[in-house]
Amino acid sequence: MKRFIVLIMALLFTVTIGCDGDGDSSEIPPPAPGYVSGTGTGGGILERGSGTVPAGPIQVSLTSLSVSETGRLEGRLTWSGGPTELSPAFIHIATAELEYSKGVSPQYVNMQVTQALLDQGHDWVFNVINIEANPAEVEYRIIFRPN
Repeated sequence: MKRFIVLIMALLFTVTIGCDGDGDSSEIPPPAPGYVSGTGTGGGILERGSGTVPAGPIQVSLTSLSVSETGRLEGRLTWSGGPTELSPAFIHIATAELEYSKGVSPQYVNMQVTQALLDQGHDWVFNVINIEANPAEVEYRIIFRPN
């Protein structure tokens, strides 16, 4: 099921970004207008944001993240408006490894940042999937907790 969702997300929104310095280029969904991208190390809040997720079916990248140490990414998504259920997800760009949840607001999703993942790349995206026919006003928070 997770690989099927990754495929759907990849088909909906992808852009090619340039090399990241190690000769590797990746395809990632672009952040939605009004959202920001962040880079962080150490613990604490990496990112907060808010905006509108359009009516579905659609997948929107809320932000891109770069993590350089092992630990845990924790995402929280809240919303108001039409959809009763949304699915927040962390996706590791290099491996397409995915952690997601689905349900009513608020939704939480956690992803372990292992050395094996870091050996493949340091970039993640935090996405939301809306399969309902109504838009949503969303707020999100991402925390990184190092090991």
